[in-house]
Amino acid sequence: MPRRKVIDAVCTMATRECAEELVLFHRSLRVYHPTLPLYLGCTTEMRDEVSPALAPMLQTLHDDAHVRWVCCLDAYGPCISRQVMECAPGVWYATRHTDFMMEKANLMELAMRDTHTTTAPASSAAPTVAFLDCDVTLLHELPTMPATAAVALSPHYIRQADESLFGRFNGGYVVTDTPEVLWEWRRATATSRYFDQASLEHVADVFGQREALHRLPGQHNYGFWRLLQPQRGGTLAEAKRFSIKPWASPKAPATDALTIHYDGHPLCSLHTHFRLHGANTPRDVRLFNDLLLRWIETCAAAGAGRLQNHGYAAVLSGLREPAP
Repeated sequence: MPRRKVIDAVCTMATRECAEELVLFHRSLRVYHPTLPLYLGCTTEMRDEVSPALAPMLQTLHDDAHVRWVCCLDAYGPCISRQVMECAPGVWYATRHTDFMMEKANLMELAMRDTHTTTAPASSAAPTVAFLDCDVTLLHELPTMPATAAVALSPHYIRQADESLFGRFNGGYVVTDTPEVLWEWRRATATSRYFDQASLEHVADVFGQREALHRLPGQHNYGFWRLLQPQRGGTLAEAKRFSIKPWASPKAPATDALTIHYDGHPLCSLHTHFRLHGANTPRDVRLFNDLLLRWIETCAAAGAGRLQNHGYAAVLSGLREPAP
């Protein structure tokens, strides 16, 4: 079997407004990758636990020796509002919100340099770095990339009319092992129709022509938009592509566990605002969350006996935590 590239470091960003989602993201990451380096783009307030409300919530991240806090978001505060930033002219790009979103590329570049220096000084292979939005919840290990790929992108798999606005690929799940991908991303974002996201189409075109693009399978980064804005058919037809059945991990082939499947393969990650509350949660997102939460609970239930999915149970404990 040809060698595949394993992710060497993960990046994410979070402000105080999404601290709960960050905690859930970190919990799910550590279920499947206990020691993988995590580069956290944040504000000084979050790193230094200035707020009494943030301190207990973020304690598990501060206790994690494999988290590197990178205070790259202070310039966008003190109150970081997407609505305000979308209307404000940017320093580097058309809007301040685009400036903010492209901190992703800066964080990934830092992780590439840092990871290569600290973990592979004698190796010529560049580290593979992933950026995941902090509202991604892992239900399985992170993907690998083919040895020939320079970038892995997550298609939206939504209606063409919606893709024409938001872009073909999701900006919240990007994997690469070369700064050239980041350069092309930055270059295209300068004229992007939709912030940092539609510009990934240019990245896909450039590296697709070189046969160095990997499109992540549909089991990764499954967002609420996929269920509610499906590429083909309606929501019911899309929901029928899911199933729950026992699955044996290659690492423990003798042990089956109930697992959510999509198109016959284990669902690997969800992209949704699980930790928004009440009126802040749009109706369609609430519908998606309730459905997936019920499925996760079915797999994680102790009543499943030997088929209980303990990984799901660990993630579920974070989903059940009450709002502060």
